[in-house]
Formats: sequence, C-alpha cells, structure tokens
Amino acid sequence: MDRVPQRLVGILLITVTPSGSYADSGSCALRDWTPIQPSRLFTLNHDALNVWVFFALGLATTALPGRSFFIGVGLACLTPPVIELVQYLLPALGRSCQSGDLVSNWTGAVVALLIAAGVRTLRRRL
Repeated sequence: MDRVPQRLVGILLITVTPSGSYADSGSCALRDWTPIQPSRLFTLNHDALNVWVFFALGLATTALPGRSFFIGVGLACLTPPVIELVQYLLPALGRSCQSGDLVSNWTGAVVALLIAAGVRTLRRRL
C-alpha cells in the first residue's frame, strides 16, 4: 500500500529537481499533443521515461484498497499538470513545461489504470 507515495516521491525527484539548464525555463511549449509512437516505448528517451514513470504509479494503485483506489486514480491524473505548472512557475529549476510531457504522463497512467481496473474486476469475480 505504501508504493503510491514512493512512486510520487520518485516522480517529484525526477521532474522538479533543478536541471542546471535555464534556456527554456519559465516557458511553456503547448504545441505538441502527439502521443508517443509505440516503437519508441522501449528505447531510452525522454518521452518513454515520462510514460513508464506514470505507468508505475498507475500500477501501484492496484494495491490500494476500496475507495483509496479512486484517490490513486486522481493523483495519477492530476500530478502531471501540477508538475508542469511547477516547472513553469519556478524558472529557477531550469525546467520548462511541455504539453508532450503531459501526453506521455497521461498515456502511462491511463494504460496502467486500465490494467489496474481490469485486475480489480478479476479479483472481485474470483
């Protein structure tokens, strides 16, 4: 049950620690809403990392009992825009918000949450 907070801490460490690059900080690139190509999911790249980090968070919600599962769903869906907003509002972090990150984060979370919902349904039926 403690996997969700651990995943959230890991996500925050990855996404809001200072990068040392201030070129695009304080800006928000909202032009790219294209989901990651499936062939790129298993390569080492920025978009794949964004998908897999939130996939892990979404899967961790399967361990949450009862209504806590829905809190986990809310966290998985609301955390990406909050992270991007923090990156935008705190240019000292040297990060920039990007719509592509939102799409990748939500892709990972939604796929994992669908799997989690399926697992929960199967558990109830068995």
